[in-house]
Amino acid sequence: MSCCCSFLVSRMDSRLHPWRRWSVNRRSNRCGVAVACLGLAVLLGCAVQDKPEAVPPEEGGKVLGSVAAGSAVASSGAAAAPKPARIGEEEFVPVVSDDRAVFFTLGSAFLTRKEKHKLSVVAQSLAADRSLQILLVGHANDNGSHAYHQTLSQNRVAAVAAFLRRQGISKERIQTRALGGDEVPLPCRSSLCRQKSRRVDLVMSVAE
Repeated sequence: MSCCCSFLVSRMDSRLHPWRRWSVNRRSNRCGVAVACLGLAVLLGCAVQDKPEAVPPEEGGKVLGSVAAGSAVASSGAAAAPKPARIGEEEFVPVVSDDRAVFFTLGSAFLTRKEKHKLSVVAQSLAADRSLQILLVGHANDNGSHAYHQTLSQNRVAAVAAFLRRQGISKERIQTRALGGDEVPLPCRSSLCRQKSRRVDLVMSVAE
């Protein structure tokens, strides 16, 4: 457009009167200014369109990372679940709570001082409420001879029952069962887990 204006001005310049020549030059300058303004407006419009929009922050004020970072997180998968604690060769799971059983050492039916104190508390509860009765369930390890562990569990039950009778609990309120190693609730192989199997369960209930 600027070239066309200049060409027309040059063609008319030689034929016009001096004052008309001045007028044409003035119009030519105005034409050039208009073209320059139009070009500037086009450039500004392009700049506005090319400007990237601001990314709003995610909830909580955190902005997502790059695509590469997101891909790395996705490829890694969910966080691995924590592994259960291990004791010895096997995973340790308590067989029964300590306050509901009397425990023994390996191959023994002898009551330790700690277990006697526990039985004394049980005897006090039985003496305070004569409607209660107790079932003694003897256990042993699940490895070895069946006959040996059956006899051992019987001896353990007998030791607990005898202690309770000495505390004034009548034998009619004491029931007994000896399971040996046949019905261990949670068979295991670690030394600590087997220690939990050497016990007599204390099951209290209301007499019918």
